[in-house]
Amino acid sequence: MISGFAVSNEKHNGFHCQDGYYSAFISSAGLQSAFRNDWMRNLNICRVYEDGKYYACCRENNSGELCKDCGYLSYAEIDQTLKLKPGAFLNALKYF
Repeated sequence: MISGFAVSNEKHNGFHCQDGYYSAFISSAGLQSAFRNDWMRNLNICRVYEDGKYYACCRENNSGELCKDCGYLSYAEIDQTLKLKPGAFLNALKYF
């Protein structure tokens, strides 16, 4: 788990935070993969529900320009977990 990594609440009004920052619960493998932007897109395990519809991965569904700049950080973590990266796998166990 990454410690000391936080996001300022300036752009995230309305969410609960402590001391003006949100904690990020992501493994170093997931975070590094997100920074490198090398995680697999259009994961079959991921779904988004919006406006009464389910989308595989997201509404863009790996068919547009937005995919290369995807902001679903949890998807990078899921990709690393599926690749059995130890840090990501151990972090995933905390959810269950």
